[in-house]
Amino acid sequence: MSSQKSRPAPWTPRGPGPPGSPMDTLLSKQIHIQYTHPSFPQPDNRLLATIQLTRSQNKKLIAIHITDDDDPLLLFQAEINENDFRALQTDQSLLVDFAQFPFNLIELLDECAKCQNDLSPKFLVQLSCDSASSRNATFKIMETNRFKYITYLSLTLLRASDAEVKRNLADLVNGYKSEIHTLRTQLDTTTTTLTTRLAEANSQNRSLASDLSRAQDELARLRRDLDHGSDARRDLEALEREARAAREDAAECRAAKRVAEREAEGWRTRAKEWERREREGDEWVAGEQKAKLEESLAMYKAQNTRLENSLRQTKEEINKGNEIIQRLQSDLSAARSKIKLKNVVTLQQERLLDERGVTIETQTRELAEVRDALARAEAEAERERRRAEEATRGREGDRAMMEENAR
Repeated sequence: MSSQKSRPAPWTPRGPGPPGSPMDTLLSKQIHIQYTHPSFPQPDNRLLATIQLTRSQNKKLIAIHITDDDDPLLLFQAEINENDFRALQTDQSLLVDFAQFPFNLIELLDECAKCQNDLSPKFLVQLSCDSASSRNATFKIMETNRFKYITYLSLTLLRASDAEVKRNLADLVNGYKSEIHTLRTQLDTTTTTLTTRLAEANSQNRSLASDLSRAQDELARLRRDLDHGSDARRDLEALEREARAAREDAAECRAAKRVAEREAEGWRTRAKEWERREREGDEWVAGEQKAKLEESLAMYKAQNTRLENSLRQTKEEINKGNEIIQRLQSDLSAARSKIKLKNVVTLQQERLLDERGVTIETQTRELAEVRDALARAEAEAERERRRAEEATRGREGDRAMMEENAR
């Protein structure tokens, strides 16, 4: 077997110096790391830490900070300049230059974050302390396979001093205060907006409820009118039946008129014939026969007069029947127009009522959403307030502990 590759020795950078040029944050991410410390009963404790990578604006200094939100006293850090990096590059055979180093480090940390919830993560971050009194901790980024751990980078980080811990705690408290101030401002703005929207929604809801009530009253009135229209429809049907009966009677009268006219015409023809015979009567016609003829002629004339009177009465009845039919047809047309208009108005009111109902449902849902958003905003503000109080209490406790340790 070939000779085993030597394990890279951890590189020890210098600790953070006095404040220099402003720093730009390149990475701030919470990552699970394996934290080994003699005070922990378990040799391999998983810690959710925040790894922050910054670089000076002149790009000549890189800083690494590891903190824990649950333990404000845990703070490891280191600074690397170009000279430090050349030593690191030589010791651990790094192939990247100083300008690309922070971005390759970010890629490795991203790989660790991707698989940090796996049962057997392929990439992992390890932070270990050899003794409880030591200020140094070894920071490693490793890849695991079935054969061994492959270390990509190994650095020695320095535990922060009491002054640096106090400064970090003060920064955290100031950050919390700034965040709380921002959240309070957002809460006030959101509360004002939601309150305004709530008032507008309540006003619109009342207006829609009033419109709905008026629409319901109008619909009830139209339904009553429609019921009256049903009565009018029954009257209309009765008028139609009367009109049909009148048309049938008129048809019978016209038939009787034609028959009477034919009979009258026959009697007139016969009367003319008898008159002609009377004027041209033969001398041999006896007085008795002439009397019979005159009697028959008088009878025919009287019957003709009765038929003409009957015909005239029939014409008058037909004219009256036609007038009744015309009046019934006019009433029928007016009733149909009125019913049609009422049906159209009723349909329009029902459609308007449905639209009002949908609008009220929508406004009710929006009102509920506004109330829920207001409740969530108030709950979030309460959580942030408690968080600020806990941070303040933690800071006071840390200050007391450090004062006690200093004594």
